[in-house]
Parts: sequence; structure tokens; C-alpha cells
Amino acid sequence: MRWWLPDAGSTFAGPIDTLFLAILIITGITFVIVEVGLITFVIRYRGRPGRKAYYTHGSTRAEVIWTAIPAVTMVALGLI
Repeated sequence: MRWWLPDAGSTFAGPIDTLFLAILIITGITFVIVEVGLITFVIRYRGRPGRKAYYTHGSTRAEVIWTAIPAVTMVALGLI
């Protein structure tokens, strides 16, 4: 058995341990990818002397859409 998990308490322990390990691996890989991207962008777009910032104006329509879609999704998942 795996040293970080307790001893099997039932016959369901094996499949649950396997599922736990699969989720752990998937989230671990996702974490590493996100952190590498974050560090890459932090280094690439850091502030430098003599370089002016480029300012843009937001799009209210786009902001409402990308706020409403996740909100509706979360409400739907909460109701299911």
C-alpha cells in the first residue's frame, strides 16, 4: 500500500486510492504548467527602465460575458 494513505478499511479502498492518485497526478501536472506559464510571463513582461506602459480601455460587453457565463455555470452546478 502507499505509505501516505491509511490501511484499507474496506474493499472499496483500492479503487478510491487509485482515483485519489489519478486526481493528484492530474492536478500536479496542471499546477506545474500554470506556474511555468506564470513565471514565464512575469519574467518576459517585467518592468524595465525607459519602457512606457501601454494602456488599453476595457470592453464592457466582453467583461459582462466572461463574468456571466461562469456565474451561470456555477449556479447550474450548484442546483444539480
